[in-house]
Amino acid sequence: MSSEFVNMSQAARALGISRGALDAIVRRGELEDFESRVNRRVRLLRVEDVRRLKEGAIVRRPAETRPRPVAA
Repeated sequence: MSSEFVNMSQAARALGISRGALDAIVRRGELEDFESRVNRRVRLLRVEDVRRLKEGAIVRRPAETRPRPVAA
């Protein structure tokens, strides 16, 4: 990953996850994606963001939890 940006497939390969899992991470707002200037259908990620996610520097938000019923 020598350029400033990588496409979604390259990022998924670097992270060792599926493209679908990476799409979910982006949809949740954990990574910001960008539109390619060459092909508007191609989504790009910053190399630095991918590296930080791989190293665990990006903290994933906890899943929403259901409120527990109060015992009477």
